[in-house]
Amino acid sequence: MDAAVESTILDLAAKDKPSALLRLAVEIEKEMVSLVRAHRIELRRSATWLELVNGLTQSKVLDPQLAKALIEFGDIRNQVIHSVIGGPVQESQLSRALDNGLQLLRLLKATVK
Repeated sequence: MDAAVESTILDLAAKDKPSALLRLAVEIEKEMVSLVRAHRIELRRSATWLELVNGLTQSKVLDPQLAKALIEFGDIRNQVIHSVIGGPVQESQLSRALDNGLQLLRLLKATVK
């Protein structure tokens, strides 16, 4: 993974974990879109997180375990985005999601394009 991206996310996490998680989610989504394009997977232009994961999984670019982890990360991301409705996400959940998200980003970047 790009060390500058990881460093930026970790620096932000020290100050504001929800913002860091959202920044990380943007990087993960960019990588998923890159994989979709590289593998010429047909998805609508405004595909959702779940549609990206499903398209990559159905095309055998992602294995089911990685897909499940991406969906779980996406669920936490959604909780952060909608925390006004559902309440704040627990600090421990945010920390775990950040750790898992960084690993997911590394795995996606290592996926052969």
